[in-house]
Amino acid sequence: MVKNCTSEDDLIRLCRECLAPLNKRFTLPYILEAKSSWSKIHQEHTVYFAKHKYIPICYDVESNTFRAVVPRPGRPRTQNPCIERVTVRLRPDQIAKLDDYCQTNNIDDYSKAIRNIIDLL
Repeated sequence: MVKNCTSEDDLIRLCRECLAPLNKRFTLPYILEAKSSWSKIHQEHTVYFAKHKYIPICYDVESNTFRAVVPRPGRPRTQNPCIERVTVRLRPDQIAKLDDYCQTNNIDDYSKAIRNIIDLL
């Protein structure tokens, strides 16, 4: 179960909610684990918490552990993004020329090679 937690109280509630269906008693060790886990997770994800005002946290009942389920950031933003998509059909001899160009200029991507050629125009 994942819950968006804004404080250690939310983390304690998450633990209690996960234990209730299993008929496990919610005792002091669970509370202490939740409190220490909140401080660790909050410290590790301070930037995410500052931006979103919560941290999505999952509780594993078997191991009595909490972990943050923070999505990883996507690709970094660039100053001059390539937003237009162009599709081109090439003959085998044109592909061979493009391969030669890529090898001689140490380019590993057709798109980058084509952008370089266009910049030469």
